[in-house]
This record gives sequence, C-alpha cells and structure tokens, in this order.
Amino acid sequence: LLHKRLCLVREQVRRIEQFAQQRSGECVALGKQDSRALFQGGTNIHVGDIVAEGRVELLALMVRGGYGESWKGKVVTTGEFVAVKFLAQYLNDTPEVVKNFRRELQYAYLARGFQSPVENRTFFENGRYFYIADYINDPVSLQQAFSYGGLPVDSKLELLLDVAKALQELHERGIVHGDVKPENIVREGDSGLLRIVDFGSARWIGAVDVTEPVTFTHAYAAPELLSVTPIDGTHEDVLRGKVHITYALPSVDVYALGIMLVQALDPGLWNSASMRHP
Repeated sequence: LLHKRLCLVREQVRRIEQFAQQRSGECVALGKQDSRALFQGGTNIHVGDIVAEGRVELLALMVRGGYGESWKGKVVTTGEFVAVKFLAQYLNDTPEVVKNFRRELQYAYLARGFQSPVENRTFFENGRYFYIADYINDPVSLQQAFSYGGLPVDSKLELLLDVAKALQELHERGIVHGDVKPENIVREGDSGLLRIVDFGSARWIGAVDVTEPVTFTHAYAAPELLSVTPIDGTHEDVLRGKVHITYALPSVDVYALGIMLVQALDPGLWNSASMRHP
C-alpha cells in the first residue's frame, strides 16, 4: 500500500513539473519585464547610506530581484547586523503590492517570535518602502543542502523532520506560510537554527481574502492552488504563480512538505521538479 501511494505521489510530482515547464518560458519573460522596470532610472540605494531615521547603515547588497532588494545593514549605535528589505520603487503606486509588503513583515515577526533591533514597522524614505529584519549569518538553504550529491537519505529526512516541526510551530501560531519550498527554508551557519523565510504569501489560518493574490511556486503547489480560477477570468496570474483563494488552510504547507519528502527519496525528481519551476 505504501509503495502504491509513493508511486502515485511520484507521478503527481512529475505532472506538476511538466505543468511548470510548459509555462516557464512565459513566466521568465514576465520576470524579465519586472526586473527591467525595477531599474528604470537607476537605483537610489548605495553602500554607506544611512536609513531607518538615521539608525541603520547599509553595508552590502545581498539579493536583487524583480520586486526589490535585500541589503546587509548595521545598527549604528550597537554594531548589530540586520537585513534591510526594500520594495522596488516602481511598485509604490500598486496598493495591492504595498499592502502585501507590509503584511509580509507582520507575519515574519509573528512567525519567528523575535523583535527587530530597530522597529517592527515599514519605513518610507527617499521614495522607497523598506523594513528591518534579523540578519541570518552564512545561511544554507534546503535547496543547496539537497543539491549536494553526498548527503545521505537519512540526513535529508532529519532535515525534513526539522521542517515539519517548524511548520507545526507556525501553524500553532495560526499562520499558513503559503509558499513552502526548498529556497524558503534555510539553516543559519553559526547556530544551526532552521528558519522558514519569505512570508509574502502568508495568511491567517481560515482567513477569507478573495481580493488579494497568494503567490505560490508551481512545483510545490497543492492541487487547490493549481486548479483555482483566476478572479479576473484571465490566466495571467496563474502564469505568474499567483491566484486568489477564499480559505487558507495548513494543508497547503503540508502538501509542499510532502513533495519535498518524495524528492528527498528520489534524486531524479529533485534535480528536475525543484529546478525548473516558474
């Protein structure tokens, strides 16, 4: 019975991978448009800038994408390292995105149970929205760990057990992450602490919210996300991995964990489905 169920799940993963691959060209094109728009007119963020009302100095750019940038920063008074996440300036006039950016901060702090060394709020300075988060030193994502060919299955299962515990804690706090995937699970280099990151799709369990999109990753998306009808009657949102749901449930996160479990047992699936999602 277990073997039959595993075969069914493996087949479903392959179908999801095919679903993602068919749309990858269109999604990549959309992503490039976003990235170009981000840098129209240049960027107004530089190393050495002081932000957060004079309390944080920017040290180095860590990540840049179509929706913004993440910088390593330092609290001027204490020397403590922090992460500074900026929203792309061209999105300032998109209320839906700005609201989601603010909400991402709210859920991140509630989920992790820590306090910012500056403030748990969104700032707006020099034409950019941003917030301050904790800095993760030498992070290693689950994507990186599983891509290492020498990692035995037992070690992979231990990692996924930690992920399951982290998700359980998150759900006990009443939060659905909504976009669980290997890139969004990291382990801190010094402490070994496992963290779930990127709460842009998070919702309260049972939240009814049909007016705002939930962003997901096709290769790890539960069936209810893949089969949903876009609220505007078009498929542009689905191509972007973005749909509207009416009821947020923990099963969305649990399903993604199940996909990663199958991938851990089948390296061939890991190398295909996880690497070619939109």
